[in-house]
Amino acid sequence: MPPLPEQHRIAAYLDASCAAIDAAVSAKRRQLDTLDALRKSIIQRAVTWGIASDTVLESTGNAWLEKIPRGWKLVALKRISEIRGGLTLGKQYEGELIERPYLRVGNVQDGHLDLADVSVIELPASVAAGVQLCPDDVLMTEGGDLDKLGRGHLWRGEIAGCLHQNHIFAVRCFPHKLKPMFLAYATAAQYGRDYFEATGKKTTNLANTNATKVGQFPIPLPPLSVQTAICAHLDAKTAEVDRITATITAQIDTLTAYRKSLIHECVTGQRRVTEANVLAVV
Repeated sequence: MPPLPEQHRIAAYLDASCAAIDAAVSAKRRQLDTLDALRKSIIQRAVTWGIASDTVLESTGNAWLEKIPRGWKLVALKRISEIRGGLTLGKQYEGELIERPYLRVGNVQDGHLDLADVSVIELPASVAAGVQLCPDDVLMTEGGDLDKLGRGHLWRGEIAGCLHQNHIFAVRCFPHKLKPMFLAYATAAQYGRDYFEATGKKTTNLANTNATKVGQFPIPLPPLSVQTAICAHLDAKTAEVDRITATITAQIDTLTAYRKSLIHECVTGQRRVTEANVLAVV
């Protein structure tokens, strides 16, 4: 226990230092919010307007997307893909069983897959075949936080023979109509977020959607060559935003760790606080 005057110095020093750190963290979190809005805006513009400089828009009569570029079509997702339900857990099976990994909702995060903890299940091979993921399936969550509802993520075959539970839809795009990555970007565009947030069934803390709502999701559909060009454009643009986001997130982590370390060092006597230290931060 330090003398009372030193306790006062430590408290004053930590109050001022932590306030400065907290202000810096808050500013960086606002930067992350700005980057998130920028990412949505970049995707929205490319998916609904295209990337050509001479785009001419036409009315659609659809409330979710009132205008799309001339030559595009506005098509319900169910017309250009197969929307596949997943595995219902808790069933009892008899006969010969095989073991397979399967994805839960918790594995499908906002913008990435978390495959650190993947569950396994024993079931007949015939059942597994009906719910097995294929590369280029777009995973769309049925329930969760409202702002993440229906968010699509491309499955690239990261785990061989992987299945998906029934709270994750696997959307299998018709290859002559829709690029899987274009669909994933459409679900991340602002109009996509607006659609799923407005049509989702909301409870106190969570929300959910269903296969009907997913199937009715309107897709602004350009030719395949244009979809490919838009996806390449967005891959580059979002990668830059993601790089900056990762840098700022790391800075927040560093500041948070420094705050904890500073408090620990001061209250345990590893760092001695002088009057000059206090005057330097207040």
